[in-house]
Amino acid sequence: AVVASGADLREAHPSKRIVNSYIVRLADTVNREGLKNHVAEMRKQLPGDFEPFHVYENMADHNKAAYAVKLTARGLERMLQNEHVKFVEEDQTVSLNDCQSQSGADWGTNRINHRNYNSSKTYTYDYTTGASGAGVDAYVIDTGIYCENNDFTSKKSGTCTFGYSSVTNVIGVVDETDGNGHGTHCAGTIAGQTWGAAKEANLIAVKVLSDRGSGSTTGVIDGINWVAGRPAVTGRKSIANLSLGGGFSQVQNDAIAAAVGSGVTMVVAAGNDNSDACDYSPASEPLAITVAASDINNARASYSNYGTCVDLFGPGSAITSAWIGSPDATNTISGTSMASPQVCGTGAKFLSADPSLTPATLTAKILADASPNEISDVKGTANLMAYGYCS
Repeated sequence: AVVASGADLREAHPSKRIVNSYIVRLADTVNREGLKNHVAEMRKQLPGDFEPFHVYENMADHNKAAYAVKLTARGLERMLQNEHVKFVEEDQTVSLNDCQSQSGADWGTNRINHRNYNSSKTYTYDYTTGASGAGVDAYVIDTGIYCENNDFTSKKSGTCTFGYSSVTNVIGVVDETDGNGHGTHCAGTIAGQTWGAAKEANLIAVKVLSDRGSGSTTGVIDGINWVAGRPAVTGRKSIANLSLGGGFSQVQNDAIAAAVGSGVTMVVAAGNDNSDACDYSPASEPLAITVAASDINNARASYSNYGTCVDLFGPGSAITSAWIGSPDATNTISGTSMASPQVCGTGAKFLSADPSLTPATLTAKILADASPNEISDVKGTANLMAYGYCS
């Protein structure tokens, strides 16, 4: 909260704040008559800066005197200095916490929405409007995003935009497009309207891999470094997905740790070599959420890396999502690259439902909420499957 010389201002989430609208809570000693006298006196003292529109008199009978008021910046400053004011709370939008059901979702998105998944059954994907990534920035550090795909242009909430690129094309111009499809696929799983887990999140493309799907450690670190500076600029909760990897790199791991320190939760793919994830970066970074892949039969995917550096599983085999080439393009592909975005989307949902979460507490929640002991052939990996139902 922002503290003034007297009372404190209790801030609403930026995505829900109603500008210039406040609830003033008076001291517990103020009764009904005191409440009415206070409001009348403020009208006299602050003409033009103070416009009350609800006075909660019955609450005052229970030592909780309060009222709703429109305030200018000057009016707010005076309220925070008033000796009778206990605190001032920003007004915010409220919506139905209705759990929406989507039929026809990809099996992977359905999988993270249900415990004890059985591929022979039909499932819906259920999510809560207003708590499915709303107000959260999801950075896709990959090959870029084809934001013209219908999965993004049809989003009812949230945006899809270009953020940064460390890649230049053959004539030396910074490349802002996805000519590969991989990044677009990951973005669709994270926050697409049809294929996404966190349908209301903002997608931001951070291109660090060429259209051939390759890049360099230096380029990846450059993208991570840019993302690390964003929360201080935007003020929004942030999460990032890296469905990429290479040999062990301490500096790349350090970049991930620095981004986490800046407030960005970093979700990374375990890798596709059927090997120990501890030998790869960024999968080996302890502060990242490292994700292995499972298949539709609840087994570790045969290609998925494994081991103590992996935090949990996500659905990764035969995942359908958005693609490049035309607005209605889709593709069905496999990899830990497809599993990591499922967890990133789950994390974005949790962040919108509880903006107080930090990277550490969000990681703890993702692991605590995960479904235990549902995956076979884990090869020393924590037997946890990502899970996130209606918030």
